[in-house]
This record gives sequence, structure tokens and C-alpha cells, in this order.
Amino acid sequence: ISLPRTSSSNFVGALCDIGAGGNFVKNGTYSVFWSGRGKLGFDSVSATIQTYNAMTSSATIVLHIPPNRGLNVRILQTNVTDPLHNIVIVPQQFAHNYTTQIFQPEFLQVLKPFNHIRFTGWQKISCNSNSKTWATRTKSISQTQHGSDGVAIEHMVDLIRVTNVSSVWFSFPMGTPNYTASMLSLLGNILPRAIATNRVVKVYIEIGASDICGDGDHHLDSIFLFDKAASIFTPFSNIKIINTASIANIAYVPYLVTWFGKALNRLQ
Repeated sequence: ISLPRTSSSNFVGALCDIGAGGNFVKNGTYSVFWSGRGKLGFDSVSATIQTYNAMTSSATIVLHIPPNRGLNVRILQTNVTDPLHNIVIVPQQFAHNYTTQIFQPEFLQVLKPFNHIRFTGWQKISCNSNSKTWATRTKSISQTQHGSDGVAIEHMVDLIRVTNVSSVWFSFPMGTPNYTASMLSLLGNILPRAIATNRVVKVYIEIGASDICGDGDHHLDSIFLFDKAASIFTPFSNIKIINTASIANIAYVPYLVTWFGKALNRLQ
């Protein structure tokens, strides 16, 4: 939640609506933390001040959210020189380690039976993704991980680290070589450190989002992706890059040689 700086220290009606109708907020008890000085209000839920810091006029608040209920967070007052910011709402049982353990155990338990994770949905990759820019990508410190640019790559790599999957799938937007190169560079920096040296992980890479991206129009993007990935990941024996390309129709198979030329034998 962010507010503009003004000459007044009081704000009325600065509202953040989280999970209207209870669609995204699980019922239970939550802890609220923040930085800065001011007052928060919570509509339609029970709120109890657990601790209060007189030096900063801030508090740790416990929320009791009933079933089928969203959460309205209202900034009632903030300080011009030290405004309210970094407002965190986290299930109370994870309040002690939410900064280091970002995935809830229930979520990890759901993933436990699976050996493969495909991140295309989290990445919000589609055939219309050619407007993506690396500078505006979602980062781990971004205000939301549910925006139009998807989830931060850092969180995906962290999920690989804490699960025992043997293969993962990353998609790359079409027509954006700078984005592709920057994303591969980031993966090359953080992925090897997230995977133990005695653990082998296959990493599938493709341009676009499976066969919905049509025929071979993206083959040049694919060849660029394959070349760049090979130059970055070849030194890491426990990371196996799998080059992939999808087509919309079986009738396009004979054209693969035309599209990819000598690079065809690099498709796996």
C-alpha cells in the first residue's frame, strides 16, 4: 500500500481490498506488521493489538478473519516524514519465519507427488507477451506476485530449491531477445546455487506458451534461446537444458527442417 506525500498527516479512505468475498483470504488468525508511523484500520474483522511500540507509534496486530470474508485494510493516519509502508499480513503461525520461508507447508504438500513443475502460468507467458520488458518485470520485492507480469523468477527458483522435483519448465516471450538474455543470465546466476551438486535437474526451455503460439514464426527466437542457454549452463553438469519448440498442428512437422535448419537436431 503506498500513499503520496502531502502536507497533511491524515488520510481518510486510503483503502486496500484484499480477497473480496473471501476468494483469496483463508480464514484464520493473522499477524500484521509495518514500518513507519500512523494508524491502520480493518473493516469487518476482529483485530487485537498484541504489542505496541510507543517510540514508533506502531503495533503488532492480530486479525481474526472468519470464513467467506475478504479483508479491508484502511490507512487512517500516516506521518509525512515517516509514512506507513511495508505493511505485511501473514498467518500467525508463520509470523516468525515468513521472510525466509515464503511458501506455506500446505502448498508444498500439494506439490509433493509431482516430479515436474511448469512455470509458464506463473510467468504469464502467452503469444502476446512480446511487450514484456526486463526492467519492469516482477521482482521478489514487488508489491504483488499476482500482476500482469506474473511471479518473480527468484521465487520460482526458490520453489525448485525447497522441492524435490527432477525437472522444471521455463517459457520465454517471443520477439524479446533482451528479455530472454537477461532472464537466462539471472537463472545462470541463481539456479546453480539453488540446486545441490549431487542433484540433477532437467530444465526445459521454450519460446512462447506451447502450441497456442502457432507455427514456426518463433524459430529464430528459439535458436537464440538455445545458443544463449548453452553458453550459460554448459559449465554446470547437474543442470540439463532441454531445448523444446511447440507447433500448433501436426501438419507443420514437415516444415521443421525449413524453420530450424541445422539447429533442428538440437531440439529434444
